[in-house]
Amino acid sequence: MQTFDKRWQTLQMMTDEERIKLHDRNLDRFWEWAGKNPCNFHVSYPRSGLEWTSTLYEKITGEKVAFPHDVEGNYEEYLFFRHHGFRRNYVELLQSGNHKCALLIRDPRDCALSGAYRWVTLKYPSAEYKVICDEVLAKTVNEACKYWPLTYELYRPYSELIVRYEDICRNPVYELGRVLDYFGAKYEKSKIQQEVEKMDRIKTYKTDTHTTEEHLEPQQFLDGQERYEKYCGKWKRDPLFTEDYNQLILQSCKHIMSEIGLEI
Repeated sequence: MQTFDKRWQTLQMMTDEERIKLHDRNLDRFWEWAGKNPCNFHVSYPRSGLEWTSTLYEKITGEKVAFPHDVEGNYEEYLFFRHHGFRRNYVELLQSGNHKCALLIRDPRDCALSGAYRWVTLKYPSAEYKVICDEVLAKTVNEACKYWPLTYELYRPYSELIVRYEDICRNPVYELGRVLDYFGAKYEKSKIQQEVEKMDRIKTYKTDTHTTEEHLEPQQFLDGQERYEKYCGKWKRDPLFTEDYNQLILQSCKHIMSEIGLEI
């Protein structure tokens, strides 16, 4: 099986023009197939943890997970298709009632901060990290203000299951199991904890050309509270994320954050 990480590395070897042509062709094929066949969608705003959890789902179940634009056929072999909700509107497909959809939500402030750091890492791996990140953070905050609530409002009516990134960090066995059960996956419950602990021990650094993994000591895997404190609420600890950014996001997202129980 070609895992998500392997597919990601393959795509990085292509030029931008080659990727765009491939993605457009694949999406057209998938759209036609999904109009006639049931499938599963897992939707999120970018940097909500869907990359991390998708890798875990593949390792736990042995089944494949992918963005539709990365798949050239054999769609029935996939456990679910990942989708960042505002990139292309799949509501038309979901309105048919033939598909299952789960929505993954993360605090939009952490999404914006993570997006800024990810952009810098991919585009300028050797550059001065925080200086450039400060320049792009305003862009990712503005995007979150517009598209984070749009993703929720578009896909909430068609999502029978909503999962919060923060809850996955606290209790991955229960929350990841909920998603797997919803999609009808076959798996061993003990495998969830095993794979989460493996992921805790590996810090992955990705650039446009390669992936580097730093393997931590076996005792460095995290319990639920430690994982939550490490990966959630980063916006509160990063000096680049000012109170002005916080207020901008709250103006656009506070009503939804309150609805789903995120910290205000």
